Amino acid sequence: MMKQKLRDHAAASIFCLGVSLLIFCSRATQRGHQEGSTDAETAQGSFRVEFGEQGGVTGEYAGYTIDETGAVFRVQRMPGKDETLTPSGALTREDVASLMSIVETIGFFQIVYSQTGNMVYSITVRKGDTDHTVSWPMGDKNTPEELTILRQYLTTLIKKAR
Repeated sequence: MMKQKLRDHAAASIFCLGVSLLIFCSRATQRGHQEGSTDAETAQGSFRVEFGEQGGVTGEYAGYTIDETGAVFRVQRMPGKDETLTPSGALTREDVASLMSIVETIGFFQIVYSQTGNMVYSITVRKGDTDHTVSWPMGDKNTPEELTILRQYLTTLIKKAR
C-alpha cells in the first residue's frame, strides 16, 4: 500500500514537472514568434530526434524518428540487417517547435549520460551538424529526471501523430 502511494506520488510529480516544462516552453515559443522569428530561424538548420529501446536476446532496436517537418517514422534495426523506416504520421509545426524548445530548456546537449544494460532506452537529437545521444537501462534509478520527462513527452507526441 505504501509503495503504491509512493509510486503514485512520483508519477504525479513527474507529470506536474512535465506540464510545467510544456507551459514554459510554449510561452518561450510564443515570445519568439511575437518577436518576429521564423520557423527557419527557430530550426537553425536540420533538427531530428530519434528515441527508442534496444537490447535483449536479439539486440533489436525499436523506436521512432521525428524530423523538423513533423514527419514521424517507426524505426527498426536488427543486428546484421538493414534499417526499416515506416511512416507513422505527422506532427504540427507547433508540436515540433515545442519539442525543440524542450530540448533547449532541459539543456539536452549538456546532459552526459551513457549507461549500458540488457534493455536500454536512448534518445539522439540532431541539431544542425551536431548529434548528441544519451542512453540508460530500463529501471535505472539514477536516470536524470529531464531524460525521463523528455522520453514521456516524445511518447505522447508519437501517440498524437498516429
